[in-house]
Amino acid sequence: MSESVFNGKFTSGKFAGQPVYAPYFWDQVKRGMADDKNGNVYLFDITPKDVDKFSDLDKFEVVRLYDDGNGFVTVEAGYDDED
Repeated sequence: MSESVFNGKFTSGKFAGQPVYAPYFWDQVKRGMADDKNGNVYLFDITPKDVDKFSDLDKFEVVRLYDDGNGFVTVEAGYDDED
């Protein structure tokens, strides 16, 4: 991947401004592996495997990924009870 990363976030491209784990979860979206979906928002329960790959996820329960339909995605880690 040619995008550059600064302070754990991509600085350009499809994932600009997003955390380094954005492509990992986007790949899972493309393979139909989201745990849940609501419109353009995909929900993933964070697993021990995810935390092994991205230690920043250890304090969260879920990752939400939003596809804006224009070639960009927004990703945030949070807790299961957030709406």
